[in-house]
Amino acid sequence: MQDRVFFPLVCFVAAAMVAAALAPAYGRLPSGSVSVGDRRYDRIVVDGVQLNRMIAPGKGRLALLGQGDARTMRVAPPGADAGASANEGPHFRLGADIETQFADHVIRVTVRARGAVDAPAREMQVKYQSAPDIHSSWRAFPLRREFADYSFDFRAPALGDTREVDYLGIRPVGFEGALEIERVVFERLERWNFPRR
Repeated sequence: MQDRVFFPLVCFVAAAMVAAALAPAYGRLPSGSVSVGDRRYDRIVVDGVQLNRMIAPGKGRLALLGQGDARTMRVAPPGADAGASANEGPHFRLGADIETQFADHVIRVTVRARGAVDAPAREMQVKYQSAPDIHSSWRAFPLRREFADYSFDFRAPALGDTREVDYLGIRPVGFEGALEIERVVFERLERWNFPRR
């Protein structure tokens, strides 16, 4: 085979192999733990299609609404057995890289949300949890009909204090009404737990 035929054929086969490998991921929504690819841990924003990383293991119903970057996550009430733990209802699971970077820091969590248009919830609860006994407790926020920011600070424990995965639970209060989340922001603020000597 001549070089003029062989090298273009090899390039074509290589391009076809790369396209075939990437095809299953094309157009799929992201799922799994919230993680940081660009190594900027001071401010992590979860919005748009990244909201699809929220999960509801049997308690609560989720629906990603909208198109393109203008997406919101609709969270229906988890019901009577909502659970005390953040990971028992609708929640985001944070990756191990985030837990490592957040250790010993004050974390500001901001949820931009509103009551759902069709059946608005009156109140939202948010909880940051590092371990079953290390958490922010459920923080309650009255919801509006338009999107608004709701924030609280949490002191993340030292790495040696917990072997658990961090979670952010978000749920509407009550049996009726739902909420919509436009974005969630995690900000790493100052250290609060200085190393012991």
